[in-house]
Amino acid sequence: MRSYLLFLFLTTTFFFSFSRQIQAQYVTIPDANFAAYLKAKFPSCMQGNKMDTTCSAITTLTQMDVIESSIEDLTGIQYFDQLVKLTCYRNKLSFLPPLPSTLKELACSENRLTSLPALPASLRVFSCSANMLTVLPPMPASLEWLLCAANNLTTLPPLPASLTKLDCAQNQLISLPVLPQSLEILICWSNQLTVLPALPPALAYLRCELNQLTTLPALPASLVEVNASGNLLTNLPPLPQSLEYLNCSENKLEQLPAFPASLINLNCSANLLTSLPYLPANLQTLGCEDNQLTILPYLPEGLTNMACRHNDISCLPVLPNTLTNLLTDTLCRPNMPASLRVNVPSNATSCSALAFAHTRVCAGDSTVFTMKGANCHAFLWDFDDPVTGANNTSTLQNPKHLFSKPGTFHVKLISYVSDPATVITKTVIVDKLPRIDLGDDHSMCPDDGIVLDAGVGFESYVWQDGSSLQTYAVKAAGTYTVTATNACGTVTDAVLLRDYTLTIPNLFTPNKDGLNDTFEIKGTDGDYGTLQVFNSWGGQIFGAERYYNNWSGEEMPAGIYYYSFTLKSCPAQKGWIQIIR
Repeated sequence: MRSYLLFLFLTTTFFFSFSRQIQAQYVTIPDANFAAYLKAKFPSCMQGNKMDTTCSAITTLTQMDVIESSIEDLTGIQYFDQLVKLTCYRNKLSFLPPLPSTLKELACSENRLTSLPALPASLRVFSCSANMLTVLPPMPASLEWLLCAANNLTTLPPLPASLTKLDCAQNQLISLPVLPQSLEILICWSNQLTVLPALPPALAYLRCELNQLTTLPALPASLVEVNASGNLLTNLPPLPQSLEYLNCSENKLEQLPAFPASLINLNCSANLLTSLPYLPANLQTLGCEDNQLTILPYLPEGLTNMACRHNDISCLPVLPNTLTNLLTDTLCRPNMPASLRVNVPSNATSCSALAFAHTRVCAGDSTVFTMKGANCHAFLWDFDDPVTGANNTSTLQNPKHLFSKPGTFHVKLISYVSDPATVITKTVIVDKLPRIDLGDDHSMCPDDGIVLDAGVGFESYVWQDGSSLQTYAVKAAGTYTVTATNACGTVTDAVLLRDYTLTIPNLFTPNKDGLNDTFEIKGTDGDYGTLQVFNSWGGQIFGAERYYNNWSGEEMPAGIYYYSFTLKSCPAQKGWIQIIR
């Protein structure tokens, strides 16, 4: 029996010792900085520079960030069996060890990589920009993003059908592979491309500037942004209706296609253009410097930035009121928008912009229009009064027009200095004598902030104290009178504003006999105040922000109670009330 127990003890001890050796499998981490990172993150899994590959913290980790850590060797990363995301950019890596098969995101940009291992089949996002790569391995079928800019690549491998973003800028590529139908973003600027492959229908963003392109393929309908500057283009294909940003500067373009209504930003500088198409209403930025333009089209209201230097333009169109930055040759300004902050050249002067003035008349009298700054403009008047037939338009410089009725008319002066024409619109009022309504007599508090308004449509106002504004701020009770005048006559109105005179009872008898059943506050003139009622101990028993004279005591016993009543901005009225049952 003793021998059996001894045998059992030795066997058990050996088993546990052997099991621990089996469970703990250590590998050497050759890079001191990587080992230091692992010891800091997983102290229980490290012994010096050795890592226990069976440690649960290692085998279950899903994300690792080793950024700017001066790591030269990531050997050991292959033992992280569940790793999904690895970020290791800005280190000193010249190679990568075998990668975990579970990896979905890999960011190894800004290192010294000259080659890459086989990429895991599960990889979806891969960034290897700013390295020294000359070739890429085959791409996994699941890949969605490929970012390989700023390397020494001359070709790309076939692209997976799942790819949605490709950034291969700043390489030495002379061609691109077939682009997947799912691709939404293509960035291939600063290469040696002479042609682009067919663009996929899902593409929304295209940057292909600084290449040697002579033509562009058909642009997909989904495209939102195109930058094709710094190429050899002589024409552009039709532009998609979804396009918001177009940069085609520094090419050899002699004309541009029609712009879509969605366009917000246009840069077509440094080409051979002699004219521009119609500019869409949504345009905010226009760059057309260094061309051969002699005239600009109508500038849309909403334009904030315009640069048109080094052209042959002799006359600017009317500048939008929204314009903030303007760069031109030495040209006078037809108008100076109030929002203008940058105005180059700084010595640019105002020229006599096309404008017009008019007289203000009563119904039955003719309105006289006077044109200002006719210099280089051909023009047409439109009086917005079609019932007058042929008299609704005029080509006279200073015409008269008899409007058919009182009211508001939007008169247009159309200038043909630009193509399409510039349209100047002004509101012309044919007067009648309006009535003034200051409202009914009413009670008030001194701080109610009442502002009386005599209304629009008058040329002058005189209040009871001589004030001459359209409105009058009331500070105290009294009678307020205003007299208003326009070309058609004079009218007067008055209103009496009196202080509230409140009557608050000291008792009421809620016995449901129809007499004095509620706490009724008189003198509010139809307005509602805030009421709070308290018992003798200061506890609130009733409250209403809009009191309708409807508090009946609500089962409160007979006795004395205390109230606080505030009407609008008047001082609070406080006192006591007795309930008698």
